[in-house]
Amino acid sequence: MAATVPGAQTVGVPGEKKQWFKKVLGLLPEQNEKELYAIFKADSLSRFYVPAVMMGHDSPPPPSSRTVHILGKDQRSLFLSHALHGIYDSVKAINLRRNTPYQNISGNEGVRRSGGWIEPNVALEEATEPDEDEGHISNLVVAGRPSETIKMLNQVKHRVDDRTAVLFVQDGLGIAEAVNNEVFKDEERRPSIVLGHMSHSLAYDRKTNSVKLMAPNYETMLTGVRPYTGKKADATDTWLRSRGMLEKFASSEVLRAKGMGLDSWMKHKIPSLMFSAVVDPICVMLDYRYEQLLYNPTANRLTTQLLNEIANVVARMPEVRNSPELQAMLRGEGMRKEIMGKLRAKGSAPSQMKLQIQRGMLTDINYLNGFFIERGHRLGLKLPANEMIVGMVKAKHKAQLDKHRSYIPLEVTSRR
Repeated sequence: MAATVPGAQTVGVPGEKKQWFKKVLGLLPEQNEKELYAIFKADSLSRFYVPAVMMGHDSPPPPSSRTVHILGKDQRSLFLSHALHGIYDSVKAINLRRNTPYQNISGNEGVRRSGGWIEPNVALEEATEPDEDEGHISNLVVAGRPSETIKMLNQVKHRVDDRTAVLFVQDGLGIAEAVNNEVFKDEERRPSIVLGHMSHSLAYDRKTNSVKLMAPNYETMLTGVRPYTGKKADATDTWLRSRGMLEKFASSEVLRAKGMGLDSWMKHKIPSLMFSAVVDPICVMLDYRYEQLLYNPTANRLTTQLLNEIANVVARMPEVRNSPELQAMLRGEGMRKEIMGKLRAKGSAPSQMKLQIQRGMLTDINYLNGFFIERGHRLGLKLPANEMIVGMVKAKHKAQLDKHRSYIPLEVTSRR
């Protein structure tokens, strides 16, 4: 049986003699057909395509655009523009300021070489102004805060269609679903979607005017999630866009990217969001700095209740229902100790969500606790503590917004 595309394996074609294949994500296609079908979906011939980056192939990638567009203006946007320079022929920033003070990328020992390192962001050096082209976008990377995603994508949705691969690299869950419901409403013209997760944090370093990698050991994890609808004849082409993006990212030395199935990706993503989901909302509600939570037993009990409710939902989510270790991590002392350790490390720093509210900005609560509440409702579960905390955060935001709007603007004029 011949592969349908270079570097991809065609599995389970009806009427042909079955063969044994290499393991994919630790699974044998002949023995684990249902699991792999759920990961990669099928076309009208009941075939599914396995990205070469997940098979360990060295074959050339399929044809794809030579340009990648970056949407966002945060640390990740700057880091990704640098990491993808040289991987794509052109890296275009849609709304990234060329005159940002953070013109460099830096890191600790073990990333590039022994000892700390710093290097200029080459993508910024070669950029002119933010991309103002109105042409088609083939590869789009979306960074920034989840609450800003809908607004950002509405600016470029006329340039995106089913020939586009979109990667979301953000701190939240349910973003792709919200985008499909609110931005890409036409099912036949929706782009292929890839979800990304960075295991490391990034921070602005004012001393070196750089975006700094905060840990020497890290990975960037990617998974393709666009389902095949069976309505379009070129579904293979749309999947090739995702596959091409996966392979491009995997060739970046700085990103250390690898592809994996959605279930494995969720096992990494969900624990990484727990601090923001259970600590930041309580800081908003109590008007606390991080360290103050350490000395409030009632607040600590609420943290445990929030975690237990989220663990109940995760235990029944189809993506990770076969991962008892993830549920044990969320319910056990390990996650609680990790959260307490982060609280101590942050000291007297203010909560990020609290700062957002003080500035009248939208929070990402809908893509943290809100995601698990929505999933819980679908599964027939109630999350009273999480629903209460989400309501409190939104009420605080509304009150602060009204306060900002009540200010009377003053105009200073010179005396005559």
